[in-house]
Amino acid sequence: MRFLSLNGYGDKATDLAHQYILHGDNWKNILSPAIYQPYLTTLRWTGANREYFIFLEILLEFDPDNHALYNEIAQLYEQNENWKEALYYYKKLLKESPHNAFLRYKVATMYAKMDEREKGLKVLQYFSLTLKPLPIDLYYLARYYYDLGYFEQALNIVNRIIGQKVTPEIGFSDPYAFELKTKILEASGKLTEAYNTLQKYVKDFADELQAHQLLAEYLYRHGDFKGAEKEYKKIFRLDPQNLTILRRIAMSMVYQNKVAEAHKFLEEQIRQSPFIAKDDIDYYKGYIAHIMNDYKTALINYRKALQKHPENSHILLLQGLLFEEMNDLDKALEVYKKAMAKDSAFSRYDKLGDVYLQTHKYQKALNYYSLYRNLRPNDLSVFSSIAQCYLGLGREEEIYTLIGMLQSFPESSMRSYQEAKLYEMLENYVVAQRNYLKSILLQSGVTPALRALTQLYIKMGNFLEAEVWARKYYEAAPQSPYNMDLLGTFYLESHDFVSAEYWFKKISNEIPWYYFAKNNLGLVYLRTGKYQEAKAIFEELTKTHPEQPVFQRNLALCEIRLNNLKKAENIYRQLIKEYPFILANYVDYVRYLVFSQKDTRNAGKVMKQALAIAPHNKDLNALDLLLQAFENKTKQAISGLLDLQTYYNDNNRYKQGMLALYLSLAYEKNKELKTRNEYLAIAQKMDPNDFWINEIYQKKDIPLKVVAISEKPEVVAAQQKQGLMDTFQKYEDRFTSLELVNRFKLSEVSTEKVKEKIDKQSEFDVSITPDHLQNTSSLKLVQAPKIVITDPKDGHHTRASSISVEGFITQNKKPVSIDLNGKEIKNVGASVKIKKKPDPQLYPGVIPFRVEDFPLVPGANFLTVRAKFKVGYETSATIRVGRI
Repeated sequence: MRFLSLNGYGDKATDLAHQYILHGDNWKNILSPAIYQPYLTTLRWTGANREYFIFLEILLEFDPDNHALYNEIAQLYEQNENWKEALYYYKKLLKESPHNAFLRYKVATMYAKMDEREKGLKVLQYFSLTLKPLPIDLYYLARYYYDLGYFEQALNIVNRIIGQKVTPEIGFSDPYAFELKTKILEASGKLTEAYNTLQKYVKDFADELQAHQLLAEYLYRHGDFKGAEKEYKKIFRLDPQNLTILRRIAMSMVYQNKVAEAHKFLEEQIRQSPFIAKDDIDYYKGYIAHIMNDYKTALINYRKALQKHPENSHILLLQGLLFEEMNDLDKALEVYKKAMAKDSAFSRYDKLGDVYLQTHKYQKALNYYSLYRNLRPNDLSVFSSIAQCYLGLGREEEIYTLIGMLQSFPESSMRSYQEAKLYEMLENYVVAQRNYLKSILLQSGVTPALRALTQLYIKMGNFLEAEVWARKYYEAAPQSPYNMDLLGTFYLESHDFVSAEYWFKKISNEIPWYYFAKNNLGLVYLRTGKYQEAKAIFEELTKTHPEQPVFQRNLALCEIRLNNLKKAENIYRQLIKEYPFILANYVDYVRYLVFSQKDTRNAGKVMKQALAIAPHNKDLNALDLLLQAFENKTKQAISGLLDLQTYYNDNNRYKQGMLALYLSLAYEKNKELKTRNEYLAIAQKMDPNDFWINEIYQKKDIPLKVVAISEKPEVVAAQQKQGLMDTFQKYEDRFTSLELVNRFKLSEVSTEKVKEKIDKQSEFDVSITPDHLQNTSSLKLVQAPKIVITDPKDGHHTRASSISVEGFITQNKKPVSIDLNGKEIKNVGASVKIKKKPDPQLYPGVIPFRVEDFPLVPGANFLTVRAKFKVGYETSATIRVGRI
């Protein structure tokens, strides 16, 4: 039934379940819930959540005292954000087990989801009458405060039980509350205390596996691979059957570039251990080669391992991942399905979803992600993949529903990271930044959020902040090639080619297995006119790693610069033949045909192939609109490209640069040379590293010149200082609750890390929390005034040349100054009439404002209202209006 369900034969699986119910004497137990278990399982595997839920309710009628059903239904309601119904069932369970601390915590959490936090608190503080709360009661009370973001209160409570046995229950995941305390301290930004807490845990409970596990993971995440290796080895001595730890030791050694030592260590352990089969060495050799991107060696060793253990689903999973990385998606899919057929416990249906996502079969991918979420509802990592499916299907509005689902989970670093990724996909960079910062705050060290925030600032062209975070990421784990590579990428994108070359050469020399650094070095040479050196690098990479199409596309660019156009065209044709699912191959080939060969006819044919695969892809849509301009449909093309401009964030320099290039060529076809020049200058300013923007910019006679930012040291230092202040300002808005009595200065921040580094003006530690700020005499925590723009709505399109803007300021605080895109707003105050009045219960005592006939330009218009208040607090709101 499982195999049938997961391979698209849900009807046959259901028939089989029906046959089981009616088989032999089974029908005599028709009122027993147990008899329906195969049918329930089939409903879950086929993603029939509604039917599954209804059937659970029916079974509850058969057996109203079945607590397992209560629990299942409560979890389903919680998963579907129906807090009220989930609360009902959790309360029924609590009534039967009134001393169950976890159930009290779940009831309290449901109240918190319904914005009834005090009720939740009362449920957890029932022990106040007994005077002597149990450690488990205090544990869940601290966890409740932690979930709500009240870190100081959570810390005070957890300190009362730290080191005590939380519960006699066997298998409790945090037996002495050290894990919870570490999370609270990390979220509070108290990293030294978090580290000291873990050291104390290891000292006081030297034989406790979890103590070493938590410390090892903390060290690993903070880039101390030597310390992590030491702790992981202690764990392996205590638990020699834990093969996951053996892999962690290998990874720690590889990241220290101790590859030969890692091989020797593994061989010794396998030879000595009674728990590891001697022929497992092939698997571990494959694993190390896989980490080092040596796909050929990894594949050979995985195949050897599978010959000895053909039904090992873990090795099959790794082999599938390897095929994915090699872009051999058909084989990856085959291997994942093989793992699913051979091992009934295999549950990584998200990997099948990943393959279908990459091949643009978005609905199939969604089906598998749905199955995965049924089995692992608390794994948040798939939300961004689901959002990519919605983008591919042109259903962006459903991403907002996903964000709502994410917000139903307790606050965590992963939740904030996933929210940030979703907002970034929706081109809402302000909220994306806020959530990345929040994720970094909740979990320190080398995290995906820290990397993603740096990449977002690079994409926005905010290189001052990008440098702060790129350096922070690098210093978190300076031995890691990934961290050095991001720093080099920052220098490449910010046009510091000397520094970029230094970092990429350093990685290539010290860690030769990280070949992406060599690719980036080739891009530096391509950008600085060293075409032969670039070509040599890309030719070498193409031979050693033919599975990476990006190296071949970069080689094609070198051939174009060296005027070997036939070679370039052959590369593009071969790429589309070998990797028909990679859209970048089509985009680059069409650009080559249009910009270099002026062959719009063949470009149109290639474009049709691409659009047949992904009709809603906006990069393809933009290029298709440009082709329409070459087919004398210039007005239609320009209108469509302007619409796309308003879709993308104005600071998305890659997309805005691309669209500006296409618009310049469309206006050229329309014989509007002045507008052509303006858009081409914008394109060159937005993305000066883009090959085709540079190529076309240099060929056209453009009178406009883009002025670069001054490189004088004193200017750079001032800009860096302002970047640090901007970072702090963004942090302040985290709880929308800071008002400054005296304007807060960076030098007044009472944290050790900032004081140490204040003179450098090159870094800023974001880990300052309201808990610190409450102890600062110059601050008080209140609800800060905000600006709300009520009309027009964000994303509004108009053909009008001007527009009226209206809104209000909350908290009845009149600003010292208020402006719209730098132009003073004079029509502000209680007497101003606005069409869309706010709800007086939600916003009492607001101050309205209105601007008449504000001029618009064609394309995207970002309208920002800024206000300053007496206490030095500033706030703003931005909407995007597209003029067609």
